[in-house]
Amino acid sequence: MDGARACPPEDVGGAIGYDDFLAAIADPGHEEHDDYLEWVGGSFDPEAFNAATVSFADPGERWVGAFGVDGGTRTGA
Repeated sequence: MDGARACPPEDVGGAIGYDDFLAAIADPGHEEHDDYLEWVGGSFDPEAFNAATVSFADPGERWVGAFGVDGGTRTGA
């Protein structure tokens, strides 16, 4: 649960789009290199990760916030 790597940019196009994005930003000769870097604000480090900046919401609190009631426990299937 230590975490690893940066989160993909929003709207990068799923796993395949992220692979394409990483290949383009790693290769200055790639035709989309400059466009992708401009799109993400100038730079992107796919290895960057800081566990201190990650926080997870309490699922129970999110449930109440979304539905206004205590979800309790699920039973049955």
